[in-house]
Amino acid sequence: MNDGEIIRADRKRALRFIVISAAVGLVLIAVLSQLYSYFKDAVPSADYPLTLERLEELRLQLRATMLALSVGMACCCIPVVIYGIRTVKHEAFPPPGSLVLRDTRVIRGRRAVWRGYCLLILGGSSTIASLVFGWLVDHMLAKGAL
Repeated sequence: MNDGEIIRADRKRALRFIVISAAVGLVLIAVLSQLYSYFKDAVPSADYPLTLERLEELRLQLRATMLALSVGMACCCIPVVIYGIRTVKHEAFPPPGSLVLRDTRVIRGRRAVWRGYCLLILGGSSTIASLVFGWLVDHMLAKGAL
């Protein structure tokens, strides 16, 4: 493989990826909007007073929601780490066999390895931050600090 190598885009595969990503995004938007409306309706009012039981129920629901969001975010960051590992291993960016949405020139050597390390740092730190944030919110809600 020479330095001027270009990975050609597979139009069918790229279109399938875009359609599936858009569908998953729409489902996520629908779920989060339902979750938002649920929490918005749970705000105490004259018709719906706040009791200790209701407060504990809201706290439990918030804990479950924050943990689910942090684990989901961590799962979204793991492919970035895997892509970074593949980039460093093959010393090519994008690594061989990668899906590209348009024709892409392959970068090799030290520049590719640095990009791979940046992806590793970005993915790893984002995964750790989302898990720590979820744990921290859960810990604070369990102690009643929030």
